Order: sequence, then C-alpha cells, then structure tokens
Amino acid sequence: MKWTVLLFLSPVLITTLLMGQENIQKNKKIFYSLGFSAPFCDFTVSPVQIAKYSETIQQYGSVPTTGSGTGYFRYTGNSITEISLGLRYNLIEMSENRAFGISAFPTIGLSYINVYSYMPTLPIETYSSGYGKADLPILIEYDFGTGSTASARENGGGFIGMGVDYVILPFYTQRFINNQNIPVIPKFSYYLFAIKAGCRYVNKRNRLNEVNLLLAFGSSNSLPANSIATELVGSTFNIRVSWIKILKI
Repeated sequence: MKWTVLLFLSPVLITTLLMGQENIQKNKKIFYSLGFSAPFCDFTVSPVQIAKYSETIQQYGSVPTTGSGTGYFRYTGNSITEISLGLRYNLIEMSENRAFGISAFPTIGLSYINVYSYMPTLPIETYSSGYGKADLPILIEYDFGTGSTASARENGGGFIGMGVDYVILPFYTQRFINNQNIPVIPKFSYYLFAIKAGCRYVNKRNRLNEVNLLLAFGSSNSLPANSIATELVGSTFNIRVSWIKILKI
C-alpha cells in the first residue's frame, strides 16, 4: 500500500518540483523598480482634443451665451514630481551582460495642467486649469551591463528602448476661474510614440540605481479653418527625467 501511494504521488511530486524550478528560472528574468521624477522635470503638451459641447457661458457679469458645436481643447502641464512602479521581463538574454526585454512603468504625477479651450460656435476661448496626470510607457528595450540580467557582473550599465506612452489627464479641473463660468473640461487620453534611455550604477551601499530620460511625441489634430486659436498650434510631447531604484532582480 505504501509503495502504491508513493508510485501514485511521485509524478505529482516530480511535476511540482519541475514547475517550481521553472518558476525560479522565470523569476530571475523579472526586475522590479521604484522611481521618482526629478522635481519639475516632467513636461507635457497634449494633442488637440476635438469634442462636442453644449454650454451656457457667462463672462465677467455679461449676458449668458448658450451654444453647442465642436470644441477644441489643449492641455499643457508640469509635474512637481511623479512616482513610477517599474516591471521588466527579459525575453532574450544573449549573455550575462546583454538582454532584450519588455518593460512597463505605470506613473502617476502631482501635476498642474493648463487647459485652453476654443468654441467657434459661441465664439469664445477660455483658459482654465486642472490637476493630476498618469501615463503608462510600454517599451521593448535593449539592456547592457549591470542590471541587464540577474548574473550581470559589470559595475555600470544602461538601456535604450522604444514603444508607446499612454497618457491620461487631468484628474480634476476647475469649473470657475476669474468669475468666468468656463466649459466642463473633458478628461483626455492619448497615445504617443516613446523613446527611453538611461544609465545604471551601483551606489556606495551596493544598491543598483538608474537615471533615465523619457521622450514621447506625436502629431496634433487639424485646426478649424480661419482659427484664431494660436494656442492650438505646436508640437505634442511628454518629457520626463527620473531617478530609479532597482528593488529586486
């Protein structure tokens, strides 16, 4: 009976051990990190958002004006700081000091957002503000030197990657500014093409750190004919300088 039980359990035990070993090997390819953007070193200019509106606007005690149509909105912002939680998985490790991987860095920022809106039907242009920004860069990257693999032995290293950056802003907008009843500002999300590069080093406490630069950019939507809204003209981008601490390899 005892041998029968052992014979029955042995495939299960062997499978469990193999799965555990496989998970250990997989975990060696997973890297976690925590990072912060340098103070006031995150800048954002959104594409032009085109949205339908139906608004009653009152400016400086004047007679309320009601109109509906297509509105044009643009957001520009600067973050006091942002916090990032990073995850990277090495898809291919060519050696102990070189690897290709995929990474994601969900980021949330304490940001001040300026909002410009132009509504040709009323016609009116307004300035308002909002707060908060989040983005999610997802990148394919090449890593080299320290931090590239779990067994890397170099004293320094770095990476370069490219992919997309998904941005959402603002979380909150002011409804009344300077006695103006401004239109409701919609929350806006969009994608940008992103490039990210950084260098890694081991500090005096023998901990792995990283400094990186994210540059994301894209095209803006077309403007209305004969538009007076010059604030809608310009490039779309997202720039951030961050300091990263590698938590686990």
